[in-house]
This record gives sequence, C-alpha cells and structure tokens, in this order.
Amino acid sequence: DNPKVKQTMIETAKDAEAKALEARVKAGRQAVSKQIGELLTVALVSKTFLPSDYKSGRPQDSIQIDLALANSGDKDITGVKGIVSFKDIFGDLIRAVNLSYDEGIPAKKSIVWRGSISYNQFEQRDIKLRSVDMEKLQFSFEPEVVIFSDGTRISASDLTVK
Repeated sequence: DNPKVKQTMIETAKDAEAKALEARVKAGRQAVSKQIGELLTVALVSKTFLPSDYKSGRPQDSIQIDLALANSGDKDITGVKGIVSFKDIFGDLIRAVNLSYDEGIPAKKSIVWRGSISYNQFEQRDIKLRSVDMEKLQFSFEPEVVIFSDGTRISASDLTVK
C-alpha cells in the first residue's frame, strides 16, 4: 500500500468527477440557451460613437448600440438578462457587456432597445469597438434569464445537476 499511489488515484478520480460535472453543467447551459434561442432573437442594428456633450446631458463619451429583440414565442416576455459580446472578424473578443432589459417584449413582436457603453479613450477594447466596421463585427447574445409575463422563467442558473 503506497500512500502516494493511493493519493494519485484519489486525485485522478476527483479530476474525472470534476470534468464530468463541468460537462453536465455546460450541456445544461447549452440546452437552456437553445431553448431561449428558439423564443428570443437578439440582433445588433447599429453602433455609433457619441462624444461627450455637457449641453445635451452627456458628461462622457459613449458607444451607442441599438439592439433588436424579437419574441417568437406565444407568451409575452417581461425581462431578459444576458451577456452581449462583440468580436472582431477573427472571432477574438473585443468587449462583453451585461444586458438587462425589463420593458417587455410582446409575443410574436420585436422591439428596438437603445443602450450605451461608456467609452474610455485609453482602453484598447473601447478603441477597437469604436473603430471596427459593422460588417467586420461579430455580435452574439448569451442569455442568462428570460422572465415571462405569467411569472414563469427560463434561467441558466436554475440548472440542477444530477
């Protein structure tokens, strides 16, 4: 009975268990994302740079984005939460931002949401997001939660791992 061999076997088993758990969680999240993706489509409509303008009440530079959110389901959506990602033409992440939208999307309808991202002229990711052409910009939305008007919800964090 070599204690080092026994310890290595225990660590190997724990590593395998952790990898299996990670795979189950990832599969569950993908299933939830697929389920949400069948109900909700999020698309980038426009991206513009807005310089600061104190007279207009804009104390700092920002990047304004317009997103179209389409509800293809049969129930009204009350709120949506997730992560919006902007990638370059090579698929490298430029910037990811949280999106929380709680103004509702009626069933079988779409809305346009306008938001802004603070712009820092010294941040490389902000400079790149500002300058990249829309044609070369890859956009994605990773949903976390969708809440419906009847109180039901679909959430990646509600996954129970068995």
